[in-house]
Amino acid sequence: MTHSQRLLVVLKQSAYELYKRRFDAGEVFTNVRWDRLRDRHSSHSTTVNTLLAFLSKRGVHYQTVKRDDMKPLTLKESEEIDLVVSVGGDGTCLVTSQNLKYGTPLVAVNSDPTPPEIRKHVYHSSQFDQARSTGHLCACGPDKLTKVMGEILDGVRQPTKLARIRTLLNGEELMPALNDILIAHPSPAAVSRYSYVWGRARKATEQERWSAEGSYQEYQHVRSSGIRLCTATGSTAANKSAGGQVMQLEDPRLQYMDREPISVDGTQCPISHAFLQPHEELELRWNSRVGYIYIDGAHTMREITIGDKLQFSTGGQPLNLYCNQSAQSARRDQEGGDKA
Repeated sequence: MTHSQRLLVVLKQSAYELYKRRFDAGEVFTNVRWDRLRDRHSSHSTTVNTLLAFLSKRGVHYQTVKRDDMKPLTLKESEEIDLVVSVGGDGTCLVTSQNLKYGTPLVAVNSDPTPPEIRKHVYHSSQFDQARSTGHLCACGPDKLTKVMGEILDGVRQPTKLARIRTLLNGEELMPALNDILIAHPSPAAVSRYSYVWGRARKATEQERWSAEGSYQEYQHVRSSGIRLCTATGSTAANKSAGGQVMQLEDPRLQYMDREPISVDGTQCPISHAFLQPHEELELRWNSRVGYIYIDGAHTMREITIGDKLQFSTGGQPLNLYCNQSAQSARRDQEGGDKA
């Protein structure tokens, strides 16, 4: 990326800005830790100012947009932007990625990371702020911002092509998911009821989907706390916490897992955790009265109702993301340990 560069910078609003606006509107907060909010706001603002000053010094043309105001880029808009930079944390990166369909590369900057000295004692330190981002998807934090951005603009670093989940709801294509998708009842205490079949060829005709025998498996009927599907990128998130397998970033498969499946008369569900190959899909029928599809967390969701049909695969446009090189090395070590 050494020609005339055009960037779109996506900025999150800090928690301090959001709470301050509501406070000024008359809402009363008795337990808000304003000192922490101000500290995080200061860190975020400093990172934003450092980035914009660096881009201006390099003569880079850029536009800024707030995360919550960003819309999906059209093909024409995508062709006019060389690089998208998200400034915030993993959440900002995920929301931004959902608006990129045509191959525009993305780099995420963690504007307010947890300091290393606190991270060492994360579970017991009184200074640990749970609202700070982990920055797993971010290429860098404030300390290496100008170095990493310089290498990207000079073409020294190249993005990694990451698989994303393609979702069809009754034939309508939803936003792509970089990390994972959760389908569940809106109440965490309620049972989710659904039926699904996996391993079918993604391009099978409708007649083949419903009438083929032999190589296609029958629908599996499940009662559980929901079902989660993840990409290789998302395999270190909720999937890993639930006992799933860590995957290498370049792995194009999908991993799925029923959450707390309910056994019938003491019999275990035949398969509750498996992988889908790139040419395969999982087809699901929702059997509860209400439900939601959560795409990459709680920011993006879609309501579903009984009888809705969903199809999942990695058949969508992959994302070109500049990754944290140290995190990639650590993932390889972790994945190797999980296989051992």
